[in-house]
Amino acid sequence: MATGRIKLLGSCLALSCLLCCVHSVAQETYDRAVMGHVKGSAGEPLAGANVTLKNLDKGTSRRAATDPHGGFSFNHLSSTTRYEVAAEYRGKHSQVEKLDSGTAGKNIVMTLTLETDPTASPAADTHDRAIIGRVVDGQGRPFADAVVVLKNSQTATMKKMNSDHEGAFRFMHLSTKVGYTVRAVNVTGRTKSDIQNVSPEDHRKTVALTLELAR
Repeated sequence: MATGRIKLLGSCLALSCLLCCVHSVAQETYDRAVMGHVKGSAGEPLAGANVTLKNLDKGTSRRAATDPHGGFSFNHLSSTTRYEVAAEYRGKHSQVEKLDSGTAGKNIVMTLTLETDPTASPAADTHDRAIIGRVVDGQGRPFADAVVVLKNSQTATMKKMNSDHEGAFRFMHLSTKVGYTVRAVNVTGRTKSDIQNVSPEDHRKTVALTLELAR
C-alpha cells in the first residue's frame, strides 16, 4: 500500500514538472520591441549612429543604423530573454541599457545619449562621389544594354542608365552622406543581378562595382 502511494506521488510530481515546463515554453513570445533615439549632449538627434542589441543569453548581437531623426528599432524580441542596448557614434559610446527577461511592456522606449562637441559643425555634404562599374554575364563577358538602377537609400529615389557596349556604367555627382543600392536588370526584366550596397560610411570618392547578370 505504501509502495502504491509513493508511486502515485512520484507520478504527480513528474506530471507537475511537465506542466510547468509546458507553461514556461508557452509563455515565451516574440512580440517585444525596443525602440528609441540616439542624441548628442545638446539633445540633437544623431543620424547614422550604430546601435547594438546584444542577446545576453545567447551571446549574439543585432545592429542597426539610426535614421535621419536619430531613431532606431528592434522588433520580434523574445519576452524571456535578457538584452543590452548601446550606441556608438564617431568613436563615442552611450550608456548601456539593460532589459531583463521580466521587463514589463511590449514596446520599450529609450533614449541613448553620447557626449558630442556642440561647437563642432557637421561636415558639409558634397556631391563628388561616383559609382562606376561593369555589367558582365556568368562567363565574365561584357553585358551591353543592361538597365542599371541606382537607388537612394534615404529618399528611395532612383536613377537608371543602360550599360554601354563594354558593359560599363557611371553615376556621377552623388552625395557622400547617403547610402545607395545598385543592381542590373535585363531589358526584358526577366533576370536581375544581386543588389550591391554602398554605405554612407564608405568614404571612397569613386566606388567601382561589378554586377553579374544572367543572359
